[in-house]
Amino acid sequence: MKTQLDSLSEFFRQNVPERAQLGFDSLLDEMQLVAAAKDIGLEQYRLSVIRYNALISWERFPYRLCAPQLLIALLEVWLDEHADG
Repeated sequence: MKTQLDSLSEFFRQNVPERAQLGFDSLLDEMQLVAAAKDIGLEQYRLSVIRYNALISWERFPYRLCAPQLLIALLEVWLDEHADG
């Protein structure tokens, strides 16, 4: 199952110069299972939701190869495209 973090990481990898991806990593932290029972129709039920903190990091950010502002712009684009609602 592909998580939102997987999707965001893939989006960064597609849009950040390859040389600037050295040392890039993403991981889940502080995962919680929250009870959230809901009837979603057709005799299907959601019983819980997984909440987590996402961490996107570079060992040493290559600011000479990739402006930090590009990452913020990419994050805003990704959030706009994946907005709930």
